[in-house]
This record gives sequence, C-alpha cells and structure tokens, in this order.
Amino acid sequence: MTVVEAGEVVPQARARWRPWGVVLACVIGFAISPATVLFYTLGLFIEPLRAAHGWDRAEVSLAIPIFTAAVAGAMPFVGVLIDRLGPRRVLIGSILLYGGGLGGFFLVDSLPRFYGLFFLLGVVCSGANSITYTRLLTVWFDRNRGKAIGIASSGMGLGMLIMPPIIDQVMQAANWQWAYLMVGAVVLLLGLPAATWLIADTPEELGLPREPAADALAPPVAMTVREASGTRQYWLILACFMGIAGSTNAIAVHLAPMLLDLGTSSAGAAAAVSAFGGAMLLGRIAMGWLIDRFFAPRICALIFAVSTVATVGLAAGLPVAAIVVAAVCVGFSAGAEGDVMGFLIGRYFGIAHYARIYASIFVAYLLSVSAFPYLLAQMFELTGSYRAGLWLCGALNLVSVLCLLGMGPYGGRKAR
Repeated sequence: MTVVEAGEVVPQARARWRPWGVVLACVIGFAISPATVLFYTLGLFIEPLRAAHGWDRAEVSLAIPIFTAAVAGAMPFVGVLIDRLGPRRVLIGSILLYGGGLGGFFLVDSLPRFYGLFFLLGVVCSGANSITYTRLLTVWFDRNRGKAIGIASSGMGLGMLIMPPIIDQVMQAANWQWAYLMVGAVVLLLGLPAATWLIADTPEELGLPREPAADALAPPVAMTVREASGTRQYWLILACFMGIAGSTNAIAVHLAPMLLDLGTSSAGAAAAVSAFGGAMLLGRIAMGWLIDRFFAPRICALIFAVSTVATVGLAAGLPVAAIVVAAVCVGFSAGAEGDVMGFLIGRYFGIAHYARIYASIFVAYLLSVSAFPYLLAQMFELTGSYRAGLWLCGALNLVSVLCLLGMGPYGGRKAR
C-alpha cells in the first residue's frame, strides 16, 4: 500500500514510521536551538570576553535580557505565523537567519555591537524555539504525546552535553568569535536538512490519520487565548514556569563562572556544564515517559521540590564536587520543565489555538529567563558572592512547586 507524501507516493511501511521522523527532526532542532547554543553556553564566554575586552559579568550577562526581550517581542507574531503558515516554513526561515547570523560576531568589537547582535539574533531565531517544535508534536501525537515531547526535547540536553567541550576547544585554539562561527555552521548543517526533509506540518498532509486520543472519554478542548486566560490553570502555569525557568536558567548561565571562582579549570567548568546538559537530557526523557502515565503536575512538583533542595544547598555553600551534584539535580529539573509546559498547555487548552496560547505564556517565561541570570550577575557584582541570588532562586523554585500543587485535573481525566 502507498500514501501520498508532499505529492510523492511512498510505501505504507515508511509512512507508518513518519511520525518518528518528525520527532528526530525535533531532537536535532532542540540540540541546535537558540537556548542551547546562545543562552546556556554564554557562561563559557564570560571569561574570554573579559580577557579580550574587559567586560565584567554583569555587562556580558546583560546580553541575556536583551536577547530574550527580542524573542518575547517577536513571539506573538511567530505564534500567529505558525498557526497560519504552518511550523515548517517558519522553522526553515528562522534557522537560516539565525544560523547565518552567528557569523556576525566577527564584526563585534564593542558592547553596543555585542548587544545589538544578540537583539537581532533574538528576533530572527524566534521561530526556531520550543513553540514550533511542541506545536508540531502536539498535532502529530496524542496518546504518546509526553513520550514524543520528552524524546524530542532531550535534544536540548544532548546539545548541552556535546557543545560546551567543543566550544572550549575552539576558544583555546582560536578565539570566541571562531567558537560562535563554528556553532552557526552546526546550526545550518544540521538544522536545515532536518527541517526540510523530515518535517511535515500535519499527518493529514501525508495522508495519515492522527494518533488516537489518550482518553476516548475525555471531552475535546479548544480554547482561545481569551478563554484560556480566564482559567485558574493558565495563571498557575504562567507563574510556575516563570519561577522555575528564572531559577534554573540563572544557575545554568553562571555555573561555569561559579566553578572558575573556586579554582576549577576551564575544561572542568565546561565538563560541569555538560553534566548539567546530560542531566537535562535524562530529565526530559524520564519526564516524557512519566507524564503519559501519571498526572503531570504532581510528578513535576516532586521533581521541582528536589531542585529546590539542591538550590538551597548551593546557596548554603558547597564544595566543588557537591556543587556539581546539585547542578545535576537542577539540570534534571530543567529537563522536566522543558517537557511539561507545552504538555500542560495542550492538555488544558487544546491544540486549535495552541501556538498563540503557548506564545502568550512563553513571553512571561522569557521575561523571567532574561531577568534572573542578569539579576544573579548584578548581585554577584554588588556582594562578591552568588549566595544571596541563589537563595532567591530557591524561593522561586518553591513558588513553582506550590503552583503545581494547585492545578486541577485536565481533559476530564482523574489525577493518578
């Protein structure tokens, strides 16, 4: 038997595996996503930028809120484009622009240019963020949605596991601009083929049926942004992921300089960032499996509680080995966080207006992600220590746990 794929007749056996080709493309996409190659690796560039230009940690870290403000500003328009044009076309254009734009760091010789390039990259990379990938997976999967999102978003952990040692080696052999150029080449060489050849916007484009629903008895949900924002769950999701994202991303960005302050080598700091990424990878896969089987808010609250304890340990002052262990716990939590937000939005509000609802929450998420790494850097510059900022991160984690405990059942299913 055959089906039609983008005007081409293909074997039924190949079509049966086509959904997992979309997952593979999303794994690659998450691995070379802006969060992986620009955000989480910025800590590795802090010392080289200080040595080359004399910029302090707060000045370098200010690139994060500038970058994320640009993403946040573009995100509502991206959500509309995805719902109207489909994810594939938006994704290809965004990968092309931001991958090529990374070569622009060779033109950077001052802080205004550094900030300006981060702003431009934030605008053009908006379509290559998690909103696009989770929208694809939410359409392609239902019964195995958590598993698909978990496997796909594990690519971010995979990217964090692989990229830091390579970036460190390139900077040791050349300089920080060459490291960004190398990252841009990887984005283009991996991202464009995956988006072009493996992604289709919907199963119907290939003549395939959608995956059966997780619960045939669950009533369909198709809320608009206005309807969703009138629910308690919308605001709890927004507050929860603002809290946990601000905390985990601040720790991720400053993990390398935190360890360098304690006398760790640059290779050792890069290895610790890789360990964070490895834990994120495991967290995403494990959480994807769990949320298909159990009530997602309850499971996620438990994982965030462990992260809260680890963050409090960092604030209390731990030796280097214990810091790495605590960072792994936080990395696992960051992986879980990456799976659950998109999953909850789909379960509580449906997929008809998914991209726009996701974008409205993701803007708040980005504001937190942009503010807290910079705030942590400023608190370090003021006090000479990360401890006060880490206590604040622990408090944010606790708020996220409490929000999750306040969520009700979704889609007519009882919590298990």
